[in-house]
Amino acid sequence: MAIYPNLHFRYKLFALKILTRSNQFITISILEIKFNSIIMRRINNNVKYTILSFLMGILSFNSLLVNAQSTKKGLCLGVSTTDFSLKLRLTKSTWHYGWNLRKSSLQPVSVEFVPMIFGNPSASSYTYLDSAYRAGDFTHLLGFNEPDAAEQGNVTVEQAIAAWPNMVNLGIPLGSPAATNAEGVWMTEFMSRANALNYRVDFVTLHWYGGPNAANFLALLNRVYALYNKPIWITEFAIADWSATPSRPNIYSEPQVLDFMKTVLTALETPEYSFVHRFSWFSKTNISPDNTSPLGKSLLFDGDGGLTYLGQYYANHKIATPRVALVNPLIAWNVFGQPSVGAQNIMPTTLNSALETSGFVRGAGVNLTSSTNTNIWGGSGWSTEIIDVGPAISQGKYIDFNISAKANKSFSLSKLGALKIITNSTGPIYFKLQYAIDNGAYKGITTLFVDRPSATTVFFLDDVDLSIFPDLQDVAAGKTVKFRMIPFGATSASTGVFYIGSNVTANNNSNSLGFEGTIKTIQTGATTELASWNFFNQTGGGTQAMAPTFLNSSLNSSGLIKGSGVTNVTATTDRLWGARAWSLDLTGPDAGITGNKFFTFSFTPKADNFVSFTEINPFKIRISSLGPINYSIQYAIGNEAFKDITVLNIIRPSTTSNFTLPVIDISGISELQNVSPNKTVNFRIIPWGATNNEFSHFYLGDLTNVNSFGINGSIANVLPVKLKSFTAKNVNDKVVLKWQTSSEINFSHFIIERKVGNGDFKELSKVKSAGLTSGSNYSFTDDFASFETHYYRLKMIDFDGTIAYSYIQFANLNNFKNQSLSLYPNPAVSEVTVSYPIANPNSRLKIIGIDGKAHADYPLEVGSINKKIDVSDLEKGYYIIIYNNSSSSKGLKFIKN
Repeated sequence: MAIYPNLHFRYKLFALKILTRSNQFITISILEIKFNSIIMRRINNNVKYTILSFLMGILSFNSLLVNAQSTKKGLCLGVSTTDFSLKLRLTKSTWHYGWNLRKSSLQPVSVEFVPMIFGNPSASSYTYLDSAYRAGDFTHLLGFNEPDAAEQGNVTVEQAIAAWPNMVNLGIPLGSPAATNAEGVWMTEFMSRANALNYRVDFVTLHWYGGPNAANFLALLNRVYALYNKPIWITEFAIADWSATPSRPNIYSEPQVLDFMKTVLTALETPEYSFVHRFSWFSKTNISPDNTSPLGKSLLFDGDGGLTYLGQYYANHKIATPRVALVNPLIAWNVFGQPSVGAQNIMPTTLNSALETSGFVRGAGVNLTSSTNTNIWGGSGWSTEIIDVGPAISQGKYIDFNISAKANKSFSLSKLGALKIITNSTGPIYFKLQYAIDNGAYKGITTLFVDRPSATTVFFLDDVDLSIFPDLQDVAAGKTVKFRMIPFGATSASTGVFYIGSNVTANNNSNSLGFEGTIKTIQTGATTELASWNFFNQTGGGTQAMAPTFLNSSLNSSGLIKGSGVTNVTATTDRLWGARAWSLDLTGPDAGITGNKFFTFSFTPKADNFVSFTEINPFKIRISSLGPINYSIQYAIGNEAFKDITVLNIIRPSTTSNFTLPVIDISGISELQNVSPNKTVNFRIIPWGATNNEFSHFYLGDLTNVNSFGINGSIANVLPVKLKSFTAKNVNDKVVLKWQTSSEINFSHFIIERKVGNGDFKELSKVKSAGLTSGSNYSFTDDFASFETHYYRLKMIDFDGTIAYSYIQFANLNNFKNQSLSLYPNPAVSEVTVSYPIANPNSRLKIIGIDGKAHADYPLEVGSINKKIDVSDLEKGYYIIIYNNSSSSKGLKFIKN
């Protein structure tokens, strides 16, 4: 290899510690090399990509050592979808592309963005890509999207070959065009010509839509790899029946698609398919699951935005999702010992004093059963649909319950867990979860599922992460979160049963459903002015995105923004804010909305502030005799659809005149009360009913130096302690905890909680509040040491009993006494190999059950460092292996399967 004297690089070796499903830590050493980016671009491409391939090979090899989240799994999803960010997090994708070049500001930081050149690129595309790549916005580039399809990329081979050198010269790892057929004429010709011209193609992208035959699809991957001898990215694939119509339904079933996905995704993670570097399932988001559309059986998302059971499987592929016992739940149901299997309004056995609930409520379509087991709650008559829950909802075949905060409280939900159910061989096997705020539309969370049992069986369903749902965070008093569980997929409406709970044994006297989260106490202030605008200094029709003249310090605002459909007035119109060319429609605001003939403004509460909007001030306007005389006022929360507030009207003036519109009371709109931190409220005002496009002037203001427009409301501030930082560090084989608060109001004390390894959190110590409203610094030293990871958190308690938890910190004491103890494999089947410090004459290994019973005791050969032990005679369960010598004792937990 040639030497490049001007090539500057630096390297760093670091360790990545990963906890595997067997609760062992595997340490991976990774070499990080950073090249001077300018010089790197000048190196021969073959040399550069030999280096990159070498490094990727190291990482690929290491990735085979751990059973962790797939780094291959991604999602193709357009960024114009309002909730695309949530969808990426729901599917736990590691990368994403949206058939576009530019990275959205809403892209989750945990999900890598990959740009795509859709059709024939322009010079500006290259300029942007070069700049964004240098800025670190992405690391790979996708070539043309289906260039052989007129309705897609629509690029000829000649055009693609002509553009390719410009793409190569960007110096970005580059994927091939994604033709509709990776073995077709267009693709084979392009790859042949690129190879002849020595044009770089770093990986091949592949699209596929066929039937649910996993063997055929995997065979295709092998053929394409053999054909081009390059790594493969599967950028679109799904099961499709292109002949599906209302008169000829889709011939495939959802279980067939799920079986295909299970087989293929499992195969793609094996060494045999290591040449497949990435994949992304294609799931349209603008259709509902049905029998009439080609992709209706391949959807990852339901029409309500939540995961289908196919999406649930895709999300949890290669991710360990163990059930973790509820820790101090806010609300939990233990149905053991119920007086009736179907009694209405079953109340929770655990309920935080800050909360209220309806309890479990059966839908009208659920039938009571005559079971004598009163340790369960449910019934029969569940839906026999296998994917569409519409019929189940319309027939009342579901369970409802709700949660709301009491006065001056708010709650945030982080997890739904401990879900324990019973279903029989003909009962439902899919369980859709939805939520709604107050009377709003239900939104999807996910769809859990189990394999159909051959007999009545108890199932423990996965925990559900609720922290990614903004609606379920900081829910303040006055708002109710409604939850709905819809069991479906029964094979018999009459004999199929579903219950929450388990069975009659006392061992199952435990929670069957609960929620973890946090509570905040808030204090609401008096109604005050939140924002107002004075237009006296405006010129030329007013500034776009004009900030409020006054804005409460607890808020951020977009300012006043004119729609693109109106025309700014001349510079001679001063001391006003507005435009002309408002909607001429006299029947309603719709034409004004579609024509962007409106203006908007928005407010976002800052951290730890809840805002209630009570009224829009009487605003002063000035219109011409040809201007609009009707004003529709609407609001929207975040990216949701706008909703009507009211319509104001005036009498058309004979000449340009000033008007003062009446106060608009919005205090009765629940969505506008106690709006939580970082949630945006958008207001839109649509003037309509003008009579002339050119002279239909409308302005805010009346030429006087007064506030002419504003909004009133109240601010509620969070009262509990505000935690600024919390750390846990290993210092001389002890763990030193330090934390700092920025505010302590109505605050009593901290409880330090610790768990070791896979144990439970237990109280370690109490620390009284310093009582300073400006905050304080605290520290605590934990003298306990073990080889397992120590986890710590702070339980923060107010004088009124409100409880909140800090985030969790952990510390590893791997150098404890510079010795180590380990065993492999864990879980064990018949034999384990134990590694230990150098044995002396007094060294021994003992195996102890978790009940304290001794099962084995082995003297160790002096100077030895490992020993194989036969554990085949041990019963299944948890054990502790203990190493003793004359100066120390160490223990390690293992599982016998």
